[in-house]
Amino acid sequence: MNENFENIKIVVVISEFNSVVVSELLDSFNERCKKYLGIDKNMIFHTVPGAFEIPGMVSYILENNMPDAIVTLGSVIRGETNHYDYVAENCARGISELSIKFNLPIIFGVLCTENLEQALVRSESKGGDMLDAAIRTLIEYRKVDKH
Repeated sequence: MNENFENIKIVVVISEFNSVVVSELLDSFNERCKKYLGIDKNMIFHTVPGAFEIPGMVSYILENNMPDAIVTLGSVIRGETNHYDYVAENCARGISELSIKFNLPIIFGVLCTENLEQALVRSESKGGDMLDAAIRTLIEYRKVDKH
């Protein structure tokens, strides 16, 4: 890929909870950045304690500093209680609603898995896949803007 992406501003919101998984997601994301020439120049990273706080941070970012796209990275792993259901569902719904409200690519990169093993397997490439999704979606948004 020989396009220059240094004028694209992407914000990444990262959950600190389940840090082993999230660290793998972030490694995959950072590795994939090399594919997009110059994209790392305007990358901004913010952390929140857990996945439940991601939509709030995304909303705050959108109200105060409009980027071209946002990527969320986090991990919710099912436990013995129904807490998982509330966190996963509300995080996903919050991201979806903000993306529609602000007409902006907000990529849901929060892994929602049954166990740590599943999360670790998926985290090996999903961070990079989320960056690809952000770029591809942004390109499509810009195509629509031109018509």
